[in-house]
Amino acid sequence: MVTVDTGFPFPYWVANSSVSKWVSPNVEYGPGSGVYDDAVGYYFYQLSFNMGPGYDPATGTFTFRFSGDNWLTSIWLNSTQIVTGYEGPGVLNHNFWTSPITVTAGPGSGLVSGVNNLVVVVYNTGIPGGTNPQNISTWNPGGLRFEVLDSSIVFVPPQGGGGGEGPVIPEPAAFVLCGLGLASLGWMKLRRA
Repeated sequence: MVTVDTGFPFPYWVANSSVSKWVSPNVEYGPGSGVYDDAVGYYFYQLSFNMGPGYDPATGTFTFRFSGDNWLTSIWLNSTQIVTGYEGPGVLNHNFWTSPITVTAGPGSGLVSGVNNLVVVVYNTGIPGGTNPQNISTWNPGGLRFEVLDSSIVFVPPQGGGGGEGPVIPEPAAFVLCGLGLASLGWMKLRRA
């Protein structure tokens, strides 16, 4: 769910923008919602996208950044792990972005023709002593902010096709040109006779 940015956990989390927004198990947190934390454990955020005919997955590349609360443990593209190592206190924080990360072209990118699944795994830790609605420093939401900065892929039209739309079909003007050509051949034959 997209996290409402009119109250807690904002301004502690990187602010939402028109490009990307935080997603979390709950829409909002704090006194207005009565929700102050999310359960301790792993949360899996998935984005599915389709790479249609003509797009060559071996040429695909993209650059992204993310922020998470509490720890981002890994990012998977289909069955290929593309990011790991952001576990542990102080390694990743919810009030700044990671440096840009680029997934480069080639078989190791994890991209495939057809449906692709990007899965981001975030671990939400517990607060020592538990959550106290009267003490904002004990509130413990979990969430993810993921933003694609750049992407590219080569499009190769299928053989015999016009840009992946099916077989090439002549335009009506081509029929007129063919007709004029045939008529001129007939006119030339009449002239010789």
